[in-house]
Amino acid sequence: CATPTAYKWNHLTLQFQRTSTNKVKFVSMTLNGATHYINKTFNPESSGAKELNVAFQMDGKKPMTPYSTWLEKVSLKYW
Repeated sequence: CATPTAYKWNHLTLQFQRTSTNKVKFVSMTLNGATHYINKTFNPESSGAKELNVAFQMDGKKPMTPYSTWLEKVSLKYW
Protein backbone atom coordinates (compact mmCIF):
# COMPACT_ATOMS: atom_id res chain seq x y z
CA CYS A 1 0.00 0.00 0.00
CA ALA A 2 1.02 3.60 -0.46
CA THR A 3 2.86 5.58 2.19
CA PRO A 4 0.36 7.56 4.29
CA THR A 5 0.30 11.32 3.74
CA ALA A 6 2.27 13.31 6.31
CA TYR A 7 0.49 15.83 8.56
CA LYS A 8 -2.89 14.13 8.06
CA TRP A 9 -4.93 11.84 10.31
CA ASN A 10 -4.95 8.26 9.04
CA HIS A 11 -7.21 5.43 10.14
CA LEU A 12 -5.56 2.00 10.37
CA THR A 13 -7.31 -1.28 11.21
CA LEU A 14 -5.41 -4.56 11.55
CA GLN A 15 -7.42 -7.79 11.42
CA PHE A 16 -5.96 -10.99 12.81
CA GLN A 17 -7.26 -14.23 14.28
CA ARG A 18 -6.21 -17.31 16.21
CA THR A 19 -6.79 -20.42 14.09
CA SER A 20 -8.27 -23.73 15.23
CA THR A 21 -4.68 -25.10 15.27
CA ASN A 22 -3.63 -22.34 17.72
CA LYS A 23 -1.66 -20.31 15.17
CA VAL A 24 -1.90 -16.57 14.51
CA LYS A 25 -3.28 -15.50 11.14
CA PHE A 26 -2.78 -11.93 9.97
CA VAL A 27 -5.84 -11.42 7.77
CA SER A 28 -5.74 -7.84 6.51
CA MET A 29 -4.90 -4.21 7.09
CA THR A 30 -7.18 -1.34 6.13
CA LEU A 31 -5.64 2.10 5.75
CA ASN A 32 -8.05 4.99 5.18
CA GLY A 33 -10.71 2.63 3.81
CA ALA A 34 -8.44 0.66 1.41
CA THR A 35 -8.11 -2.98 2.51
CA HIS A 36 -5.00 -5.00 1.72
CA TYR A 37 -5.10 -8.73 2.45
CA ILE A 38 -2.11 -10.33 4.17
CA ASN A 39 -3.36 -13.90 4.80
CA LYS A 40 -0.14 -15.08 6.47
CA THR A 41 -0.17 -17.61 9.32
CA PHE A 42 2.56 -18.00 11.93
CA ASN A 43 3.29 -20.24 14.89
CA PRO A 44 2.92 -18.45 18.22
CA GLU A 45 6.06 -17.46 20.12
CA SER A 46 6.33 -18.07 23.82
CA SER A 47 6.19 -15.20 26.25
CA GLY A 48 6.01 -14.89 30.00
CA ALA A 49 3.26 -12.24 29.70
CA LYS A 50 -0.22 -13.14 30.88
CA GLU A 51 -1.97 -10.36 29.00
CA LEU A 52 -3.22 -9.18 25.64
CA ASN A 53 -2.25 -5.63 24.70
CA VAL A 54 -1.65 -3.14 21.92
CA ALA A 55 1.76 -1.58 21.31
CA PHE A 56 3.03 1.02 18.86
CA GLN A 57 6.68 1.07 17.81
CA MET A 58 8.29 3.88 15.84
CA ASP A 59 11.12 2.63 13.63
CA GLY A 60 13.63 4.82 11.86
CA LYS A 61 15.33 4.67 8.51
CA LYS A 62 19.07 4.06 8.17
CA PRO A 63 20.11 7.72 8.81
CA MET A 64 17.64 7.92 11.77
CA THR A 65 16.07 11.22 10.75
CA PRO A 66 13.88 12.51 13.63
CA TYR A 67 10.10 12.48 13.12
CA SER A 68 6.94 12.76 15.19
CA THR A 69 3.83 10.60 15.39
CA TRP A 70 0.51 11.27 17.12
CA LEU A 71 -1.78 8.44 18.21
CA GLU A 72 -5.41 8.87 19.15
CA LYS A 73 -8.17 6.43 20.08
CA VAL A 74 -6.02 3.27 20.09
CA SER A 75 -8.11 0.23 20.93
CA LEU A 76 -8.17 -3.55 20.74
CA LYS A 77 -11.44 -5.41 20.15
CA TYR A 78 -11.75 -9.16 20.46
CA TRP A 79 -14.50 -11.74 20.39
